[in-house]
Amino acid sequence: MDHPTTEKIQRYGFPTQKPNPTVARDSYDGGPIKKGDTVLEYEDYVFSEDALSSGQVNILRFLGAVRKQAQ
Repeated sequence: MDHPTTEKIQRYGFPTQKPNPTVARDSYDGGPIKKGDTVLEYEDYVFSEDALSSGQVNILRFLGAVRKQAQ
């Protein structure tokens, strides 16, 4: 039987579980959006621009999506 700290290191890679401060929220498709990423906001939906093709970005921009930096 291992020490609890050793078990945490084996599971998580560090002794205490820390929230990931770089993840701001999830995109429409479920992928993480990190602070500083370029996103497109359309109505109540958020899309990570990195996960979209140029055609998808053009369509969203045509429909009125706003390009912003994730915070």
